[in-house]
Amino acid sequence: MIEMQSAIVQILIALFGFSLFGTGLKYIFSPHYRFQLNKKKFEEKQTGIENLYEIYQSQIDSEKKLPPFVLDAQVNACLGTDKYDHRLIFLLIKGNFADIEQAAKSILDAWPLLDITYQENNIKITQPFELKNIKKTRNNILYVYLILSIFLISLIWTYKWYGSYIIAIFIFTILLMTACIRIGSRLTTILSVDRILHKE
Repeated sequence: MIEMQSAIVQILIALFGFSLFGTGLKYIFSPHYRFQLNKKKFEEKQTGIENLYEIYQSQIDSEKKLPPFVLDAQVNACLGTDKYDHRLIFLLIKGNFADIEQAAKSILDAWPLLDITYQENNIKITQPFELKNIKKTRNNILYVYLILSIFLISLIWTYKWYGSYIIAIFIFTILLMTACIRIGSRLTTILSVDRILHKE
């Protein structure tokens, strides 16, 4: 009887090992398994970035340029996504950005504060505001966010003062803070690509 129970346990363990449930358990309870997965993911990313840089270098060094649709396909394969035009990626490589994909995402998300114009083999990133005004506005948004944060914390202690309006005030404050984060991040993106915007 004991041997039969032991065999059943072994079979269940084997089945769990090959199932999604077993994989989930391994991911939760095994740091080594998580490490191996992360290592593999980052190795694949490293290989993709290295291949991307080789494509960029060969396009600069070679007199015979590849057509845009081939370059887009190569960039897509390296990054594992088709969200970004090769001209934007090449511009960010030229600008020596640390995280190319994240920088490209930030630039696209910054519209309409940043606008991208594609001109045949070239790309131009423009912004309608002066850099001084952008810095000032971003700092003001940061101050507003800090004030809202303090106000939100104070709601915990003073909720009785607001009566039935407390939920509406709480939601409105959260929405304002979210707007501050979104606008502030877009302004920060403009400042981070300043060397591209003002590049001669």
